Amino acid sequence: MDAKVRRKALQMLSNGVYVLTSRSEGRYGAATVTWVSQASFRPPLIMAAVRRESNVFRCLAESGSAVLHIVGDRKEGPPRPYCPICRRTSNAR
Repeated sequence: MDAKVRRKALQMLSNGVYVLTSRSEGRYGAATVTWVSQASFRPPLIMAAVRRESNVFRCLAESGSAVLHIVGDRKEGPPRPYCPICRRTSNAR
């Protein structure tokens, strides 16, 4: 990862709401998380609080990788791309 991009991404971590996604073979997991922190610069690592019973935790444990999506501050409602119920609701309009 480019050093400038990594620095900018780590600077964006603050108090807020994030969506953590992970995939393992045919299983997908997503969860909103509110506790994220930088764990290391080298290697670039973050830590997040995730429930052990969640599907995203199982996917993460199996695959060893995840993506942290930073939800914008435009206050436009829930993060629809990550929420199946929200997608169904918005498609019904």
